[in-house]
Amino acid sequence: MRESATKKTLQALCCLFVALLLACSGFALSACGNSASSTDNNSNNARGKTLPQTILVVLNVNASAAYGKGAAAASKIGKKGILSTKVYLPENSSILTALRMAGVKYKASKSSLGGQYLTSIEGLAAGQLGAQSGWVYQIDGQLGTTAIDQTQLHSGDNILLKYVLNAAGMQ
Repeated sequence: MRESATKKTLQALCCLFVALLLACSGFALSACGNSASSTDNNSNNARGKTLPQTILVVLNVNASAAYGKGAAAASKIGKKGILSTKVYLPENSSILTALRMAGVKYKASKSSLGGQYLTSIEGLAAGQLGAQSGWVYQIDGQLGTTAIDQTQLHSGDNILLKYVLNAAGMQ
């Protein structure tokens, strides 16, 4: 009889422990049954804070022109100088955030016009293969017109960072 009471006490303690764990992680438990419901990104978590929204973008880095010219740094980007990856980002992120979250090493400098521009990705620097060589970007096929740190991304955006040999001619 004593063994049965001990077993019930242990079950109750385990149930309480699980309920506390789930409550702290944003789940609600119904009477130690099988039903648990999670909160979505738009509602509040267990501590009353709003969870941040995330967006999904596709990040493409293309340094194939530099790879074709024998630039060793281009091979650090990916096979034949090309990288393509999906990245989850906080809402209102910039391209620089996408690069950082994807684990891509980059350098950016302040522009005299305001904002920042890319000076290198994985060691492949602007000007390395000629005075007009460097990084340009497109979002959904449209050439970027604002500074790279001021370009706000949206879910579903397809970002292309391309190393060109002649920025004036976009080759």
